[in-house]
Amino acid sequence: MLLLALAFALTAGIGITLGSWLGFPGRAVSGQPGVGSSAATGSAAAAAAVRTPATGAALTPPALPATPPKTLSQALALLNTTVWTTGYLPPKSCTFVSAVSAKCGNPYPGITEAFFQNYSSPDALYQAYEAAIKQANNGRFVVNTQDCGASAPPENGAEISWNHFGLHTPAYSIQQLETGRLNAASQAAGRMFCNYNSTTNTENIIWTETDGNMLGEVTGSPHLAVWNWWLHVHHNIAFNGQPMGTMDMAPSAFPKA
Repeated sequence: MLLLALAFALTAGIGITLGSWLGFPGRAVSGQPGVGSSAATGSAAAAAAVRTPATGAALTPPALPATPPKTLSQALALLNTTVWTTGYLPPKSCTFVSAVSAKCGNPYPGITEAFFQNYSSPDALYQAYEAAIKQANNGRFVVNTQDCGASAPPENGAEISWNHFGLHTPAYSIQQLETGRLNAASQAAGRMFCNYNSTTNTENIIWTETDGNMLGEVTGSPHLAVWNWWLHVHHNIAFNGQPMGTMDMAPSAFPKA
């Protein structure tokens, strides 16, 4: 029983650390799968008050001093200095078209081009996301079809939501992400689309991040090079709070997706 209690405390502590460093919202929205809504007493109430990341529910991080949001230039520069992404996006590879838009050519082996842009609102972000998917997918727009992962995606594309615990789930809609109320660690921090062209052996990944209303796109070859670059980069772009690579975590703790 003592070992079980220690394990529970450790799991809860990791969730709190993630939330506090990354500046995630501390409250989950309604509709979170697997969380009961009945008012319980005694031990049941205590269990509901402290929920672990394994349940997919939110943990409330401690209050932190307010810090100004980062610009796109600041966020990308910080990405290139974190322990897990140093050299993934050298500043010399990027050209800023404007204060909110950057194109980066050949930033890393296997990566042909990466593009980043902030939008003024969630609605504008997801209009751009839909347009980018249609452009990369022969006019087709797909939502919550299947996961993108280490296996090459289908040519007609896969789309899903992602979070900072490394979980990809079809449980959330674009409309829910547009509210900005989803917990970025345990629910959804954004969405992603991927497709693979077997003729040219190239892969596209298009993704959104609620933090900063950011749209990202990356193209390259082979598939695993693009996947591994995206895996590291998207967890380390932070406009509010700090990227995961600045946390005091062992490499084995880094999300697998």
